[in-house]
Amino acid sequence: MEEKLQELAEKYEIPLELITAAIELEKQEIFKQKRKTAPTKLLEMIERYTDSSQSFMEDTNYGT
Repeated sequence: MEEKLQELAEKYEIPLELITAAIELEKQEIFKQKRKTAPTKLLEMIERYTDSSQSFMEDTNYGT
């Protein structure tokens, strides 16, 4: 990968440090996005589970 980055740096006359810094920032941004969406997906799964459990309990008259 270092070779490809070096080729890009030479081809577009961009310092290699700038390219690697941009890649690192992009990785951090992707990580942040995943952290933000993970709890939302987890909450949706919990809501679906509790909704289906609730309807199961109502359908079978569980506990009455």
